[in-house]
Amino acid sequence: MGQKPTYYELQQKIKELEKEAFERKLMEQTLHFAQFTIDRSADAAFWMGPDARFVYVNEAACRILGYTRDELIKMTIHDIDPDFTQEVWPDHWAEVKRKGSFVIESHHRTKDGRIFPVEISANYLEFGGKEYNCAFARDISERKQIEEAMQLSRREWVSTFDAMSDWVSLIDLKYRILRSNRSGEKFVGVPLGEMIGQTCYNLVHGMEEPIPECPLHKMLQTHQREVADLHVQEGNRWLRITVDPVKDEDGNLVKAVHIVRDITGLKKMEDERLKSMKLESVGILAGGIAHDFNNLLSVIMGNISLAEDDLKPEVGVSEYLKEAEKASFRAQELTKQLITFSQGGLPIKKIGPIGDLLKESTKFVLSDSNVKYDFLIPHDLWLIDFDLDQMKHVVRNLIVNAVESMPDGGSIEIKAENFSISSDTVVKGLVLSEGEYVKISIKDQGVGIPAEHLSLIFDPYFSTKEMGPEKGMGLGLATAYSIINKHNGHIIVESEEGVGTTFTIYLPVYEKEIEEIKPVETIQPEKPAIRTGRILLMDDEKMIRDLVEQMLNRFGYDVELAKDGAEAIELYKKATDSGKTYDVVILDLTVKGGIGGKGAVKRLLEIDPQVKAVVSSGYSNDPVMTDFRRYGFIGALPKPYTMKALLEALDSV
Repeated sequence: MGQKPTYYELQQKIKELEKEAFERKLMEQTLHFAQFTIDRSADAAFWMGPDARFVYVNEAACRILGYTRDELIKMTIHDIDPDFTQEVWPDHWAEVKRKGSFVIESHHRTKDGRIFPVEISANYLEFGGKEYNCAFARDISERKQIEEAMQLSRREWVSTFDAMSDWVSLIDLKYRILRSNRSGEKFVGVPLGEMIGQTCYNLVHGMEEPIPECPLHKMLQTHQREVADLHVQEGNRWLRITVDPVKDEDGNLVKAVHIVRDITGLKKMEDERLKSMKLESVGILAGGIAHDFNNLLSVIMGNISLAEDDLKPEVGVSEYLKEAEKASFRAQELTKQLITFSQGGLPIKKIGPIGDLLKESTKFVLSDSNVKYDFLIPHDLWLIDFDLDQMKHVVRNLIVNAVESMPDGGSIEIKAENFSISSDTVVKGLVLSEGEYVKISIKDQGVGIPAEHLSLIFDPYFSTKEMGPEKGMGLGLATAYSIINKHNGHIIVESEEGVGTTFTIYLPVYEKEIEEIKPVETIQPEKPAIRTGRILLMDDEKMIRDLVEQMLNRFGYDVELAKDGAEAIELYKKATDSGKTYDVVILDLTVKGGIGGKGAVKRLLEIDPQVKAVVSSGYSNDPVMTDFRRYGFIGALPKPYTMKALLEALDSV
């Protein structure tokens, strides 16, 4: 038999048992309190052993998953979490023991099969000699929806940000790019990844420090939006740079939003608008000068005709008059250019292909030249609506310029093609609306045009050639520009010194029927009218009236004069009422401040449908002059004219 414990030993044992009972009771109370707390948690709580079986679940777990507590106690984590398969669980358990606690995201499946995302806080616990994984699971469906919405919003914003044609970037106060959209790659030719961290002045201008005009430099001083239009040599571009400050909650400047827009096309449109306004202003002036100059030339040439008629052939003075007359004819050609350049030279259009005109005009100019030519003109070229004579002037002028740029010979390429302009079409220097055009290019191998002259070559009286009546007057390209502009087209030039020059013309394709002007119906007399030799002359210039009166009197005509259409109508009415009608009425087309020939002839036809009216004008290519019968006239007399031309016009009617 063993030795009985002593009283002291019994006392010690009793104390140990009491302590153990106290600690167990305390632990039970703590466990009860913990269970009480966990049961009231909004998050699902699971205790499971190494075998993944649940030993405890709280009320939230039952409510969220849709099971009773008894149902869950009979289940494992594999039954409610599709991510924790039997193959995955051992690794997870080992990680819980190793780390002690950590947070992961997973999914739970409810009793009705719905799967939702959860955030699990896993904790390793030893209790009563056993190991547990005490896990808390929180439903993060709403958070995931918010995150997905934020990610979608971010993707949409990034897509919108990258879809912008403007280059938008975020820049720090040291000019370094922090963020940028994809358009920046197009502006500076640098991949987006390489762009970050570089300075804007180095990327845009290739400089090592900010330029004085830099709007960001100004914004750092003003703390307000700054905008500047800057020219970039590379690519010959104009950029509009807008810089907005970014401030923190305390109002301190921390960053800047940097927006760059390519306004090269806008600048070109502004330049074209200013050029058109300038040419229009000069054109109005030129038209007025040409009109008055033609009247003066009419007086000069008419008086020369009278003087020649008075002089005998053997008198030497007649030779001087011939030279004066030749000079007057040259002056007449100059006024034709001025009129074509001015508003008075509106094109008289006809529909047709322009290929033959290009070939004929080129061959005409190059007939006695050492310059070769090459045509690239398709047979299916679209029809356009153009003035034949004016377009000949354009092509011949461009060919002449090309020949003069190649004194030692060379080759000219004349190309025409069908060309469509859409919103996606980008053509350097082109400012035209969307539509279909015929594109004409005239390319030479000449000396080229200096860069500083390119913006001036279409200006009136600008020329790098020697000026003079036999050399040139600097109106060729200005007139060509004006003609193309009046055809609703556009002409641009590209040139490189030592390489050559290319003029490119865009003319709109014919799209609709031209509104025909119905000719005024005149009643033809059954028998030829008896000529009385009476002529009514209407002109607003007294010098012309006096001169023509002398010419006609010399040949036996009886002449009456009128200073405007109203007076001419009154005289004609009186003559008709008295039975002394006029054989011919000569009407000036344009009258300052009064009724001109076009308006007067309508009234005369009402008075006398048999009236014989001849229209006279310095605007020789005016529609009334070129198609006079439609307006009720039976003849046309372009100014200036000689006595011989006057009599021939009268004989023809």
